[in-house]
Amino acid sequence: MTTFEQLEHLKTTLRNFRDAGNNQYYASCPTHDDQHDSLSIKIGNTEKLILTCHAGCSWKDILKATGLWRDLTNNN
Repeated sequence: MTTFEQLEHLKTTLRNFRDAGNNQYYASCPTHDDQHDSLSIKIGNTEKLILTCHAGCSWKDILKATGLWRDLTNNN
């Protein structure tokens, strides 16, 4: 799955997904009861997604909650 495909998947999976400009996006974190859209998504210099929950959730848990973990690792 390409970075663009991953981003499109997140757009349809995450609540309150919005474009903040400059290859940055915000959304509600899927791993906790997020009331403040604390998840930031950025396309890094190597064109990989950088997921940061500002409430402290791990990027692995976020990938698992969105269904991308299995696609990226071929694991369950």
